Amino acid sequence: MLKSILIVEDSPSMQLLLKTQVQSLGVHSIACASNGLEALNRIKDENHDFQGIITDLHMPHMDGMEFLNHLADARFRGGVIVASSLGDRVIESAVNLAREKFVRLVGFLNKPIGIDQLSLMIQRIHHINNDDEVSNALKPRQIVKAIDQSRVIPYYQPKLDCTQNTLKGFELLCRIQMPGETQMVSPNRFIPMAEQSGLIDDLTFNLFGTALQEFTDILKVADDDTLKLSLNLSPNQLFNAKLPKILSTICQQHGIPHSNIILEVTERQILNSDTQISTMDRLRIHGFGVSLDDFGTGFTNIGQLRYQPFTEVKLDQCMVSNIRQDRLAQVILKSMSNITRTLGIDLVAEGVDNIEDYEYISRFEHVQIQGYLLSRPKPKEELIRWIRAWQVQQKNAKLDLS
Repeated sequence: MLKSILIVEDSPSMQLLLKTQVQSLGVHSIACASNGLEALNRIKDENHDFQGIITDLHMPHMDGMEFLNHLADARFRGGVIVASSLGDRVIESAVNLAREKFVRLVGFLNKPIGIDQLSLMIQRIHHINNDDEVSNALKPRQIVKAIDQSRVIPYYQPKLDCTQNTLKGFELLCRIQMPGETQMVSPNRFIPMAEQSGLIDDLTFNLFGTALQEFTDILKVADDDTLKLSLNLSPNQLFNAKLPKILSTICQQHGIPHSNIILEVTERQILNSDTQISTMDRLRIHGFGVSLDDFGTGFTNIGQLRYQPFTEVKLDQCMVSNIRQDRLAQVILKSMSNITRTLGIDLVAEGVDNIEDYEYISRFEHVQIQGYLLSRPKPKEELIRWIRAWQVQQKNAKLDLS
């Protein structure tokens, strides 16, 4: 749970209400400021390390929009919730400003604020702050052994075209089988350590090669050789000038066309290095797709989509969850649907876990979904059984998402 929240609100009664609500959600270190100027002074205080901010827009001395500008200048890394009774045009202005200034705006709450909506926003802030290394992380030597002993296991999660109800492909996810453990080790226990210890390339290439061996069989069962396989890359891997050639060689070894592969790059770090952009350009020249992953949690603004070679954008779960009740998420989805369609870029909504979110998102053409509602990540044999069941459902013209 979050450790520290700053509430920026000029109304004493609203301050008290928000503080009480936030405390009830398990956040115990809460500071308050009556305007943006006072809030900035608190943020600059070395004794405060706020993970999130809840701010009003209409305040004396410094309004919320100006405050967002100053947050960008201060390079505030936490999540920001805007709470206001102003209308949709103000929401859109706040969204555009936040994206242009690299502020992590996670939600917009209409006053009076309901506890359920506030709880969702607090969870989103927790989500984008949850990059810390877990206490039971694997050690580098354990990761090396897993690679050498073929215990790096590919898992696959399907992606669906909402409009056509057609399968579009799969995201490739990594698990490690540890001796003596009955469950697979999840990525948060080894990916951060692999990045820190310089093992991320070895892990990625091993996973990719194993997956492409299996992907040939998956394509045969699916009877569709246009399906895509998405491989996650760390932004730091884009500094490796040999990356396009290495990935290309692995594809050639397994007879998989480059056009079947999408390389997902998270936006949790700023992608502004000439080397990173050059590597993405070269990946596109080789015929790979390039996807901007976790959009909404990091630092890429909408304007950059025009100049960087992305073929796909994936909206993070925090921007999709409970979208029927979240006006900010609705504005972002509508805007991104229009922009990506105009630019010829695919749009994927990640983390679709309930039928209500699915029904809302499926109103938009040009949007794919991925999430537990469709399927949890599965190893090869379970995925093949899922595909066959899916094919039966399609033949019967039924889509069972229960």
